Amino acid sequence: MNDNQYGLSSGIYTKDINRGLRVSSAIRAGITFVNTYRLISPSAPFGGMKDSGYGKEAGIESIKDYTRIKTTWFNTSDKPMDDPFTMG
Repeated sequence: MNDNQYGLSSGIYTKDINRGLRVSSAIRAGITFVNTYRLISPSAPFGGMKDSGYGKEAGIESIKDYTRIKTTWFNTSDKPMDDPFTMG
């Protein structure tokens, strides 16, 4: 299953749940269904790997795809600022 350029989803049918977990861990796909298909939830991340997409939709992980982290520093003191290019 991993010997291709895509990795949106995969499916496993087995009577052995441990085998299902083991095989799911080895597959490089965004979602793996074990003994089911198309069971999704808006609270669970959904998206592919490799050439099957970029990022995730739904779930807390999707926030990273729609935001950019920015740091802003404020000096709230009335004291004059020391030279920021010298140590000490």
